[in-house]
Amino acid sequence: MITKHKIITVKNLLIIFTIALLYQIQVSVYNTRAEVNLSAISATTVTTSQENQTLIVGGPTLTLKATVLPANAANKAVIWSSSNDDVATVSTAGIVTPIGEGTAMIVVRTVDGGHIDTCIVTVTKSDVSGMTLTQNMVTLKIKGTITLNPKILPLDASNKTVIWYSGNEDVAKVSDKGVVTAITPGSAGIIGKTVDGDYSVYCLVYVPEEVSSITLNPNNVKFALGDTPVTISAKIMPDNLSMKSITWTSSNYGIANVDSNGRVTPMSGGSAVITATSTYDKTKKATCNVTVNGLITDTKVHATGITLNEHDKHLIGNTTFTLKQSISPSNAVNKAVNWSSSNENVATVSATGVVTPIAEGVTLIVVTTVDRGNMDGCVVNVTKQDVTGMTLTQKSATLKIKGTLTLNPDIQPGNATNQTVIWSSGNEDVAKVSDTGIVTAITSGSTGIIGRTVDGDYLVYCLIYVPEVINSITLSQNSLKFDLGGAATVLSTKIMPENLSLKDITWTSSNYNIADVDSNGRVTPKASGNAVITATSVYDKTKKATCSVTVNGPITDTKIHATGITLNEHSRDLIGNTPFTLKQVILPSNAVNKAVTYSSSNENVATVSATGVVTPLAEGITLIIVTTVDRGNMDSCVVNVTKQNVTGMTLIKNYETLKIKSTLTLKPDIFPGNATNQTVIWSSGNEDVAKVSDAGIVTALSPGSAGIIGKTVDGNYLVYCLVYVPEVIDSITLNQNSLKLKLGDAAVTLSAKIMPDNLSVNGVIWTSSNYGIANVDSNGRVTSVSGGSAVITATSVYDKTKKATCSVNVIGPISDDLKVHATSISIKPIVNPSIVGTPFTLTTVINPSNAVNKAVTYSSSNENVAVVSATGVVTPIAEGVTLIIVTTVDRGIMDACFVNVTKQDIAEMTLIKNSETLKIKSTLTLKPGILPTNASNKTIIWSSGNNDVASVSDDGIVTAITAGTTGIIGRSVEGNHLVYCIINVPEQVDNIILNQNSLKFKLGDSSVNLSAIVMPENQKVKRVTWTSSNPIVANVDSNGRVTPTSGGTTTITATSVDDTTKKATCSVTVLQPATGVIIN
Repeated sequence: MITKHKIITVKNLLIIFTIALLYQIQVSVYNTRAEVNLSAISATTVTTSQENQTLIVGGPTLTLKATVLPANAANKAVIWSSSNDDVATVSTAGIVTPIGEGTAMIVVRTVDGGHIDTCIVTVTKSDVSGMTLTQNMVTLKIKGTITLNPKILPLDASNKTVIWYSGNEDVAKVSDKGVVTAITPGSAGIIGKTVDGDYSVYCLVYVPEEVSSITLNPNNVKFALGDTPVTISAKIMPDNLSMKSITWTSSNYGIANVDSNGRVTPMSGGSAVITATSTYDKTKKATCNVTVNGLITDTKVHATGITLNEHDKHLIGNTTFTLKQSISPSNAVNKAVNWSSSNENVATVSATGVVTPIAEGVTLIVVTTVDRGNMDGCVVNVTKQDVTGMTLTQKSATLKIKGTLTLNPDIQPGNATNQTVIWSSGNEDVAKVSDTGIVTAITSGSTGIIGRTVDGDYLVYCLIYVPEVINSITLSQNSLKFDLGGAATVLSTKIMPENLSLKDITWTSSNYNIADVDSNGRVTPKASGNAVITATSVYDKTKKATCSVTVNGPITDTKIHATGITLNEHSRDLIGNTPFTLKQVILPSNAVNKAVTYSSSNENVATVSATGVVTPLAEGITLIIVTTVDRGNMDSCVVNVTKQNVTGMTLIKNYETLKIKSTLTLKPDIFPGNATNQTVIWSSGNEDVAKVSDAGIVTALSPGSAGIIGKTVDGNYLVYCLVYVPEVIDSITLNQNSLKLKLGDAAVTLSAKIMPDNLSVNGVIWTSSNYGIANVDSNGRVTSVSGGSAVITATSVYDKTKKATCSVNVIGPISDDLKVHATSISIKPIVNPSIVGTPFTLTTVINPSNAVNKAVTYSSSNENVAVVSATGVVTPIAEGVTLIIVTTVDRGIMDACFVNVTKQDIAEMTLIKNSETLKIKSTLTLKPGILPTNASNKTIIWSSGNNDVASVSDDGIVTAITAGTTGIIGRSVEGNHLVYCIINVPEQVDNIILNQNSLKFKLGDSSVNLSAIVMPENQKVKRVTWTSSNPIVANVDSNGRVTPTSGGTTTITATSVDDTTKKATCSVTVLQPATGVIIN
């Protein structure tokens, strides 16, 4: 505080205002004097951005933020700490890193005032929940390899270790990292199993025999038309192959046909090539040139090609689609075709081309002409559509005995692959249900019909009620006569058959003003006149009996009485504890007394309030009855209560710190919300520490920890909350605050005193700021190691904010024996699957961090596989395995990284252009995109669906040959990935000729038709478009009809639709007559 009236210079005033800006000082200046009130704003509270958080071992970090209030506090600095660094650590910036399973309290404390707040961090292990592998079948050549990369769920699972083994190691072996190597021909199942959870995946590896060559005998055949067939033999090398299957094809079956045995038959004059291709290695082929001398005797028009309307289709679920074929030429005599699917387990195809998906996978739908065997194909990719839900609109039904009902649930989505529903009846004595959901009533009673989807386990239900059959009701008297004031008469009923258990009757009067009737059938005369008393079965309102009543005497009661009552519902199914409200309508609407009473026939099942609110209590059936106070008219509603079981319970707070005598109310969420019995039984694992009431109110009693457990009465579902009641540590002091030691002096033991004295948790952790100078053990024993200074710290095990320090000064030289040496080295990564040509860098960490010499050397155990630079850069060279070793120069400590180098398989192949139009003789180069770009084998085998329309070279160069449409398919040698492009080759237009090249019109002349001749004359499609360069002078319609419209000139142009570069023109002049003469 600066005293009043002290003289303030201009310089001092500037200083005061600067301080004021920093500390919000109140300054009042008058004349040249000032009053200054120095008062820095202190921190009053601190809060963390989160109170509770769950993290996963090895998973993402959590960033906590501290908010210090007030916002204008001068010092907002905070200190972060963790109650258990083995569970989670926290940085000075509030970044929490999960380390191991358990619970830790993250504490933030303000430097100004020591205000604290906490966040409870629960660290859990992420268990493996499943594992999938997309590569379920592969073909490998001998010595070929493939790396199996399963997908482990969840992605943040803590332990992703997979154990691999081969079912036949003579055929293929597998490394610990899933690298499969083909050894000899055959097949082997490769199985991977997770260490955590024992989930399995498999891959079938097929290693084919290798075909080295195929030779044909003979390789050249000449026929005269009509000669007998010749059989060509194929020799496949090596001789010891077991798989020698050959596919025989002819380049032109119309000239030389070949069957599956290599038998060649001359068909017509000309040349053809017979090709023998290995079924197991289509790159191995041999050919035989065939010449047939003679006239062509077969003059009928044969099929020369076939094209499908689609060549690639993606189907989801069970949605079918129809393929349509186009056969060339259009006048081919035999247009019959055969359809087939390469994998009928994935999709089938009917004789009319209807494709029906069966299961997930890929298949090729092939269409083949019966005449000449022309083929085209469509790749069909089927994806399974899972069931996501099932609903049933009919939740209850009443059936007569032998009556039936068909239940038709709605399965979502409509195209789900497996829509099978399994039906069951809760009581087959009452009603049974067929596999198709047809319910048949058997005997009286009630039962639940349940439907369950095979896919997804979704449920629907329908409550079936089968009432007893009432044959008839008869009354003791069919007519009654009274004198006004006469005694009442009781009517009795006889309900057939006599063995019915449900004999309840509702009594009503057609006019209660004349004859009243109560619920026991007691009839009382009220006024002169006629009325009808009706007895109606409560359970079958079609069964009734009546009695005519005549009352003789004057009418005395003129008040309007209630004559009937109707409820808004007569049957209701209730699940769980959800109430509902009944509403009544009294007749007539102008009745004077509309008071009613409600009752339940079984209050253990459901109760009803005076206002008609029905509250379910337990499973069962009850009758809710409403009765008018005036004249006792009645109606009822059958209520069927089904218990809603508890399916789960959760608790948001799983950890809480409470001070002694403080309380916490635990409020779990019970599912579903309408569960019938939501009672929770609470218990404490240690009632000396914390007790819990029946309502879940926890009270802290003494220091310690206790687990509070809640258990549902229904279902035994559990929740828990760990309650920690800490002891309060005031301070820690050491017996010495500073030490001076000479090198070689005896060790000195420090002792820590923790206040208050009566604490039970008084453990401390001893640490040294520099163990190379002064070492300290777990008992506080300090030993000099080398000359220098260090700080010994004692920290409370239970409150790491409570510490005490001792400064240590060691006098003496640092000898070589005492200098800090390397004690360990670690390398990352320890294992690295690598791709040929893709380098990566190793990192090393030397301990301790203050080691004097951190120099290292690197080496590779197999430099043919991978080499390593002096800076740890590893370059993969070829397939194989090697060990990269790092060694410290100081003390020769070693660590290593296991490097497995593999080739890169093709994962995906795409083609940007899936369709293209080419002119005859023009070309197109197809360049598919292959991923990944570093794939080892990018070889593609190209084929054309119709080589007469367009051919394709080994390099993917497509050449248009004749008009038509065909599909070009590219198949990768590695992985059998497919791409396709539909090639459309239009007919070629040479030129266009018009019947007139010029026209002259007078305005008003008739139209003239131009005609266009498209060359060549045998052109099938001769479409042209007509245009006028100036329609104001003369316009032209789509048929070439030219009409003059005004004076001037224009050009009429005919353009080929199939080749817009081909055009023909006609010059048009329109003369306009003179309208007058001007003489100059």
